[in-house]
Amino acid sequence: MKRCKQDAEKTKSQLIDAACEVFYREGVARATLEQIAREAGVTRGALYWHFNNKVDILDALFQDTMPSIEALQGQLEGLQADAFWQGLEQHYVRVMQRLISEERFRKFSTVMHLKCEMTESNAQVVALINQYRHTWIQSTENIVALAVKVGALPKQTDIVLTTQLLCSLLVGIMVTFLGEFEEKRDMSKVVSPAPFLAHILRLVQQSPILCN
Repeated sequence: MKRCKQDAEKTKSQLIDAACEVFYREGVARATLEQIAREAGVTRGALYWHFNNKVDILDALFQDTMPSIEALQGQLEGLQADAFWQGLEQHYVRVMQRLISEERFRKFSTVMHLKCEMTESNAQVVALINQYRHTWIQSTENIVALAVKVGALPKQTDIVLTTQLLCSLLVGIMVTFLGEFEEKRDMSKVVSPAPFLAHILRLVQQSPILCN
């Protein structure tokens, strides 16, 4: 029984890895379950044992790959202002460094930002992506509210506007980096996004337009 469970987990892991490769190569809309099963070296029956459709696989890939922003919020609880910004910057730097050093994380981030076609035929995937986006924005808003609570941002800070600015800047530098890598395919020729993070957070801290 233990052996069977281990084999099942191994097959599931192979399918998740294969899905990342196929989604990256083909785009989510054009990728098929047959392609994913073939990439993983398993039958379609084995795939359907674990997943019902592409949405299920994409969700499993997301859960297996992306860092938890809710965990970040817990780490920032109770920190004083300087330590708060330092902890936030370190988290974002780690994420950006993963884009450089971890191939699967970079490929999946490329899938999420550049290869999830927003079409009617891809509606279920689009709905899942929007769910992720709303969760991330809400969690970021919670972090901004926490920054106000601990004195890392002024009490009169417009939390919604600050959240929109922070999310837009973070997505912008990530998408720019991913797009540049896709074009050049040579990490040595792509500017690392990590050094920009301190400037982004400083802008959030100091911008007068973010206060009511």
